[in-house]
Amino acid sequence: MPTVTYFVGGQVQIVGSTTPPTGAQAVTVPKMTCQVNWAIADTQAWLTHNWGLGASAPSFYDPEIIGPLPIQGPVGGGTNMPFFSFDVTNTNVVKVNKLGVAGTDGTYNFILRRPHSTGL
Repeated sequence: MPTVTYFVGGQVQIVGSTTPPTGAQAVTVPKMTCQVNWAIADTQAWLTHNWGLGASAPSFYDPEIIGPLPIQGPVGGGTNMPFFSFDVTNTNVVKVNKLGVAGTDGTYNFILRRPHSTGL
């Protein structure tokens, strides 16, 4: 599993931590950036937002996912931009999938935005 580093601003300040906001902290968080450092063999990353979205959230493709935004990649001599797919069926986690093939390593940012209708 790749390393995920969280960056959250506002009432909750998380800068460069591998620990996501807790459920109590996430209540005040409208947006977070998750930086994922992928190795070639990594095929899934879990972006934990702890928003406790409703059961209908996946029907509306929530939370909103912006990215991938390449920070450093591809590296390792490869030239392949990874194809990412997303699973939002968990109400607290976004699962990001990629193929584990040569040249798909690198560091990418994913921005998660909480649905506006949840009260923020």
